[in-house]
Amino acid sequence: MQLAARLLQLPLGLLLLTSNLVIAQSPEDPWEKARWIHKAAKALGQSEGLSEKDELDRLLSMNRADVVDYFIEQPAFADATLGAFLHFMGRDVDKIKSADPYTQGFTYNPMAFTVPQAIASARRVMDNRQLDLFTMYPDLVLRPMQTPRRLFGDLPEKEQREAIRDTMLEGLDQAMQTLKGAGAGKISGCEKLRNTLEAVDGGLGFNAAGFDPQLESMIRNAWLSALVEDPAAKEMQVQPPLCSRIDVTGETIAVELNRIKEAFTSFFAAIPDTSAHTPVKSLKDFIILPQPPAMRPLITPFSREGFWNQLRNTSTNYNRKRSAYMLRTYFCDELGAIEIEPSKHSEKKHASDPACMSCHYKLDPLAGLFRTYGTQGTNFENINLLIFDDGIDMDGDRLNAYLGSWKNEKGEWDVGYYTEAGIPHRNWQGNKLSDFMTFAGKAKDVQMCFVRRMAEHFIGPGLTYDGVWLNELADAWQTEDNKSVGFKHLIKRFILSRSFETFDPQPGVCYDGPSQTETNRPPCLIASIVETNCKSCHNTSHASGGLNLSQWVDVGEGRFGFPHLKNGIQRDPKESFQILRKRITGSELGPKMPPGRTIIPTDRQKFYEWLTQIIEH
Repeated sequence: MQLAARLLQLPLGLLLLTSNLVIAQSPEDPWEKARWIHKAAKALGQSEGLSEKDELDRLLSMNRADVVDYFIEQPAFADATLGAFLHFMGRDVDKIKSADPYTQGFTYNPMAFTVPQAIASARRVMDNRQLDLFTMYPDLVLRPMQTPRRLFGDLPEKEQREAIRDTMLEGLDQAMQTLKGAGAGKISGCEKLRNTLEAVDGGLGFNAAGFDPQLESMIRNAWLSALVEDPAAKEMQVQPPLCSRIDVTGETIAVELNRIKEAFTSFFAAIPDTSAHTPVKSLKDFIILPQPPAMRPLITPFSREGFWNQLRNTSTNYNRKRSAYMLRTYFCDELGAIEIEPSKHSEKKHASDPACMSCHYKLDPLAGLFRTYGTQGTNFENINLLIFDDGIDMDGDRLNAYLGSWKNEKGEWDVGYYTEAGIPHRNWQGNKLSDFMTFAGKAKDVQMCFVRRMAEHFIGPGLTYDGVWLNELADAWQTEDNKSVGFKHLIKRFILSRSFETFDPQPGVCYDGPSQTETNRPPCLIASIVETNCKSCHNTSHASGGLNLSQWVDVGEGRFGFPHLKNGIQRDPKESFQILRKRITGSELGPKMPPGRTIIPTDRQKFYEWLTQIIEH
């Protein structure tokens, strides 16, 4: 049968083996290669495609792998990386940067600074350092240094900064000495700190020294507000500041202040030697400030602008909006509804109706990681109060009942990433938001989602990708000692793929497949799901229930399906698919498949939707 005719006979979404769909490549045509080079240049960060310096004739003479290496080594690749990481975090932007006519450089999209792990990881890729995507404390990446204010005459730039730094540290030293004094020392020292806080825009000196203005805002919110009352954000100060506590001595506050002083010193030491007023051309021009390990982190992956203000909670939504974002972002789970049977876990819980449980069994436990976070991300842990973004507050019995909705009969937290109703992921440990980031950095489910999102970004959305192929790419990336280097290798595989090479790809066709394939392999959309979860019991040599899920064959009259025998006779394909759909959801036909093991929720969802599409076609 000719390829075109065979494709026309396939139901929409019914995907066949890649090797059956890809036509043998003819000798490379220079015009086609030029189109591919232009497409590769745009995908790898050069938004306008080829530039004059790229020398098309030279690129045409290179093999494709070397062309990709050339573009990956360009500074613009960091912009492509940043865009890809923002896509993974669900914060896509149309343009990463725009021309700045005043500096002859570029201005980066503000969204990039609201997702700290994205910009920190993109910056790390440039230096081949480990990624920060799945850490609770990413690098602090700030805009390039500006020329310091001339507060000390005509001193050179470097000496101006040193003078500003010394003046800052001198003021902190005076406050520390006062705090260490007996009696009124605490009162006077705290008054000095309060004055510093009120004049923070100029008092700290970071702005005067040319630092990114957001640094002073971070220091005020994260560090100084813990020492003295901040009149600008009193409602955000859940814990009383140290200066307001009668049980805290001036010496104790002085110790905390000394740690801040050491952090200040480390920031100035991190200033690069390059000119402070160089126009911004790429992420390479941004500076990295290491977060002092002894201090409260200035940033986390959950920033106020990029996360908390985007995903506000209320006293009635139980953080489900935040949970849905986490499932969509880290697991590529769009929360499609499938029929599943309710479990004991759902009894007396909110959203326990069987029709809702296909989402809530995983939505609610993950939401429990945010149980103590209230307005604008304020953590009310160990406080008999919780204020929500809608202005409602809870305390006492009402707060205990709210928190208790995430506890089981033993009083233990039922929170985290759950793959079945009442069953957490086999590698899940902990009950806090920080535990999720530890889990995400190692979970295969998350890595697979990341690779899929990267394919969407660099090759194109809406295409069909073979799950086994993506799985091979994810495994190769994870085995790399350096994940930034591995990321470059991953993107190189994408740009060299048939999926990327093909202009106007056809919907429902997998253009790339695994390194080794079997004859009559199941459709590529669900092949990896079947291979991982079903094939051990339903194969050619052992077809449990008469069903062989390792083969995809013509079962008669030009219709394709799985070999599924009843009394030695092949079942009608539609009947076979209906039985299979019931077994993966759990029904009167028997226990939910696969027995005795869990399946990634998104895989079950994908298999269910694929079967439904075939049945209804």
